[in-house]
Amino acid sequence: MQTRSTSLFLAVSATLALAACGSDSGLGPTPPPAPAPVFRTGEVIALQSDTGKFLSRIRRSGLDPVEAAKDGIDASSRFRVTVLEDGKVALAADNGQWLSRIRRSGNDPVEAAKDSIDAFSRFTVTMLDEHTLALQADNGLYLSRIRRGDLDPIEAAKATIDPYSRFRITRQQ
Repeated sequence: MQTRSTSLFLAVSATLALAACGSDSGLGPTPPPAPAPVFRTGEVIALQSDTGKFLSRIRRSGLDPVEAAKDGIDASSRFRVTVLEDGKVALAADNGQWLSRIRRSGNDPVEAAKDSIDAFSRFTVTMLDEHTLALQADNGLYLSRIRRGDLDPIEAAKATIDPYSRFRITRQQ
């Protein structure tokens, strides 16, 4: 008899616990509202690095790396946003190519290099404040300004967000 009353007590306790959290409806708890989108598809943005230089597509040796290189916003510093179904973004450069993480010589620079959006062209946006963001690449690393000689290429290189991975947004449209 002791076992039966213990089982009954446990069943009643479990039922009350489920009722208390709203799970007995079969619908589960109400999920939090989805965050408002940070960008709109078609919006054009410019991104400014910690040095004050704008990220720009720079033609070098037949490639189009993105570098923190321009003092002002010009055509090569404007990126057209596409918001993807999972909330990530893809960015198109002025040459019509999508920004992508490209594995080169053990590094992961970002280049305007893809004709279509693929896994390497999808970036997760982390808003740090109303005007500043960090972008995370498909490899889980954040885009960052990396000093290489006298150049400042943007690479998917940081496991955490640091001052070099923070980019100020200027909306163009």
